[in-house]
Amino acid sequence: MSTDETNAIASNSYQIIGEPKYDRIVQQITNTSTVIIWKATVQVKVDDTEVRNWLKRDAQNRTNIVNQNNTAQQAAVENDHQIEDLRKRAASATNNVERARIKAEYQQADNEFLAIQKYNEGIRLYYQKNYSAALVKYNEAIKLNQNFAFAYINRGVTYATLKNYNQAINDYNKAIHLNPNAALAYHNRGNTYGEMGNYTQAIADFTKAIEINPNLAESYADRGYNYCKLGKF
Repeated sequence: MSTDETNAIASNSYQIIGEPKYDRIVQQITNTSTVIIWKATVQVKVDDTEVRNWLKRDAQNRTNIVNQNNTAQQAAVENDHQIEDLRKRAASATNNVERARIKAEYQQADNEFLAIQKYNEGIRLYYQKNYSAALVKYNEAIKLNQNFAFAYINRGVTYATLKNYNQAINDYNKAIHLNPNAALAYHNRGNTYGEMGNYTQAIADFTKAIEINPNLAESYADRGYNYCKLGKF
């Protein structure tokens, strides 16, 4: 089992043991403003039955979950970097106009953080095969952050799982519009086109995904499968 698969199982199937421990951290930003951060420490137990459930899943479903988990972690890291940048800028702010602008950006970053939480909940529900509830969470994430390309990608995956292919294509198109370098959006759109029998378009999307990320192994495998469908053995 790969590290990505292990991380996906651990991230999406755990039980919190005991009560969380909270630490309140106060950071002075300027002479007149502070930021309060709450840090939660928890002990969790991973249910080993989920490992057996994982082994029963088909390859495409495993790939979807791994990709969703990886993009969730990437989104969280990007949000952390954004918050850290805002803290540095706030500390050096010299006038009220600049402080007001940074405050507005903090609010946007907070919405993006909340969107990531909804996004993670959607992944866990998808992992549990509760696809309708997962769609609700992805919708909530997008409402909080309409530029959240990953949320569109994962909502598209969920629509595709439910065989609502046109909705899935629309979400992948939106994700590509927001982030033209989102290799997974092309890869997942390719899979959906393949399911629809449009193997030529599927191959084009897998090729684009490989162009963006030459290490995306599943795109090579799925492109090969679609070449077979066209008799190009």
